[in-house]
Amino acid sequence: MRSLEALRPGDAVGAYVVQDLLGQGGMAAVYRVRHAKLGSVHALKVVTVPSRSVMKRLMLEGQVQARLAHRNIVAVTDVIEVTGCPGLVMEYVRGPSLYELVYATKLPLDVVDGLVRGLLRGLAAAHADGLVHRDLKPANVLIAMEHDGLVPKIADFGLVKDVAEERSATKSGAFMGTPQYTAPEQIRSAKTVDARADLFAAGAILYELLTGQMAFPGEDLLVVFNHVASGTYEPLPSDLPERMRDAVTAALQPDPDQRVPSAEALLELWSGDVPDRDVPHSLGEIGSGVMRAYQSLQPAETGTVEARRQLSPTGESAVLTRPPPSAPSSWPTVAGLLLTTTGLLGLSGTAVLVIVTGVVAWFLLTPAPPTAPPTPAVPPPTEPAPVLPADEATPDDTAADDAEGDPEEAEPSPSPRRRRTAPRPAPEPDAELSYVVVEGDLTVLLEPVGGGRPQTAGEVDPGTYTVLRRDTFGALMQITVASGQTVRLKCSTLVGKCKEQR
Repeated sequence: MRSLEALRPGDAVGAYVVQDLLGQGGMAAVYRVRHAKLGSVHALKVVTVPSRSVMKRLMLEGQVQARLAHRNIVAVTDVIEVTGCPGLVMEYVRGPSLYELVYATKLPLDVVDGLVRGLLRGLAAAHADGLVHRDLKPANVLIAMEHDGLVPKIADFGLVKDVAEERSATKSGAFMGTPQYTAPEQIRSAKTVDARADLFAAGAILYELLTGQMAFPGEDLLVVFNHVASGTYEPLPSDLPERMRDAVTAALQPDPDQRVPSAEALLELWSGDVPDRDVPHSLGEIGSGVMRAYQSLQPAETGTVEARRQLSPTGESAVLTRPPPSAPSSWPTVAGLLLTTTGLLGLSGTAVLVIVTGVVAWFLLTPAPPTAPPTPAVPPPTEPAPVLPADEATPDDTAADDAEGDPEEAEPSPSPRRRRTAPRPAPEPDAELSYVVVEGDLTVLLEPVGGGRPQTAGEVDPGTYTVLRRDTFGALMQITVASGQTVRLKCSTLVGKCKEQR
């Protein structure tokens, strides 16, 4: 199944103009966009693989997030058609994920306390509306900086289950989620779980925030699943507050009947006898180390990218140019001037005026030369961020799902009807710059050999890099990038490896 062409800075989609790419996964990409008239900044999530099941899942994600008006949940404000597929316009959070923040610096206990309270309140709001997230993990929690401190916002409801309307994008017996945060009952079947599966995932997040490491680490999925099923994890440090240790223990019970029953009950356990007013809220109360780490992880500002290319809903594009103003006909004016002057000067003065007037008319009536259309800017490749879970089906798997005739998949897709158009070739990167482009569902970092801070893929300095798994920081391979070269990698979660594409 073919992938859709990536959007470029300056592409006008509906009322929005693309500014840059924020992240990309195997099935979807997220762009930073600006409203052309209001100037407001939003995030736009679009599918990269036009599969019927993927578009159905995106629409369900948008519908449930749009109805959840809660401070601790990323809001969806609109749905637009992008190259024949639905796109979700969402609240833009200019901040890192909880996963990035927890591994960038050691979070003080009082900061962890505040973040967990917000996270559990958002989860309780989703559960109260009959929704089960099914992929709750630190990478799907964004951290916003607001006037009263750091605010967690749950994102990516791509695997959501709507209990009230019995809707989901999962087949019976299918496993979906991220293994290290997946409840035992969800490993058996993601379709039959209830809100208690999210509470197990929340317990794994709480453990990670308190210790700085996963409750169920490991690259061998069988080992991870066995530890999850038995509830085996390293004990929490004894010097942590008892209320926090009790909350983690209650959430990580492998038997859902023994697990804490609701997000509200888990919040009550976590909070204990410490009221919200005793937890730091203002930015001034948060340590400088945390603030520096947060600011270093923020996406860079882009300025304002003006519209350069208007995309139609079917994907056809037209370059936006400013047409030369059509000059009004000047002959009536010239004729009137000639007649008036003839009456004032007589025939002798008119002869001279006719010559002058003719020259003026020639300048007025000659059309201006056409303006060359501006050259669309090509964005540098950006490291794919986890938009869909790491274990999502591949495009071929998704296509197979569509062909199986599953009752859920037999429903008509809620997305607009797509017209088949010939795919356009992807733009080539700037020949003077060096890039590393990563495809696939395994997220990686590039660590300069000889020392230096790991970075995401995209524009890089020439040199040699160690490719690291972002989730475990395990080394996968080494690559050398020459000046002006683009190195393309294909990285797979299934095999846990990257391969350089020639």
